[in-house]
Amino acid sequence: MNCDLSFASLSLIRGGRPVVDRADGIFEQGKVTAILGANGAGKSSLLSCLSGLVEEARAGVRLGGRPLTAIGAGERARLIGLLPQRGEIHWNMRVDALVALGRMAHSGGGRLSEEDRAVIFSVMADMDIAHLADRAVLTLSGGEQARVLLARVLAGEPQWLFADEPLASLDPAHQLVVLGRLGETARRGAGVVVVLHDVNHAARVADHVVLMKQGQIVACGPRDAILTPEWLAEIFAIPFRRIEADPPLLVPA
Repeated sequence: MNCDLSFASLSLIRGGRPVVDRADGIFEQGKVTAILGANGAGKSSLLSCLSGLVEEARAGVRLGGRPLTAIGAGERARLIGLLPQRGEIHWNMRVDALVALGRMAHSGGGRLSEEDRAVIFSVMADMDIAHLADRAVLTLSGGEQARVLLARVLAGEPQWLFADEPLASLDPAHQLVVLGRLGETARRGAGVVVVLHDVNHAARVADHVVLMKQGQIVACGPRDAILTPEWLAEIFAIPFRRIEADPPLLVPA
């Protein structure tokens, strides 16, 4: 079933000003879409709207041709997984129990099936946290907690994964682990939308790139057409240059 994501004239007002201003787009399942922009450009606000977190914006977002307002909360929880920028952990529970919460939309809050347990084990291994399974989550480092929270979202096997700066607290090795898992999630057929700050991380993982400035989408399209020194200079207000490598590097000039 086609479950592409589309939005038209999507706007969100906060503090009397538009933080998302008449945004339009179509994102495809099976691809990674990276959203880039300077601080305050509206990236996180757009992600919140697209994921259904902002109730007043749901009517402007369509999933598989249906507005989010027509999709009940239970179905939406199975279709959409959201990793917010500042994920909070409220209970000092075991790591494996926290990751297992990601299966609730499938298990209905009942006993976990063998399939549920297999998925939980798999995503914990992918996120390099299987060895932490019996640890209390609040005893972990910030980077370890970030990987636990992403594992919880992945355990839900959503058709759409929205991740807001998932690399922020990770060391370089685990940044590559997470980027690889995002790419693998898309290759398995899910849609992935990720907010990133490092343009070279976007170059490594993204199929499609969205550039934002002052709440507006100023450019969107295939990665190689959008990640150019000219477009990056437009949104970050500094010159960039391209260094030929595999993949190419884009650095401030």
